[in-house]
Amino acid sequence: MSMTMVTLSIRCPERARHMLTISKSKLKTHMLQIFRQIEQTGEEVIVTDNNRPVLRILPVKPKRTVEELFAPYRGRIVFHEDPDTPTIDEWSEP
Repeated sequence: MSMTMVTLSIRCPERARHMLTISKSKLKTHMLQIFRQIEQTGEEVIVTDNNRPVLRILPVKPKRTVEELFAPYRGRIVFHEDPDTPTIDEWSEP
């Protein structure tokens, strides 16, 4: 089994990165090995058909908790009034 390392520019040339590519036929033959490699390395694989990219296989990343997502902002946000205060009085009737 051989996978090729190439540099692809996707939408944004300055964000080019190295990706593994493999043909559909080789994917079919070595699918389990490739899936294991993706799980271990965390890298995505581009599947080609006649040297044209047609699929992207990437590992599922675990979802982060709300606490993890907002941890960098904890203690940095200041409320000058109660965020739960109704804003009905601020809007005029049509």
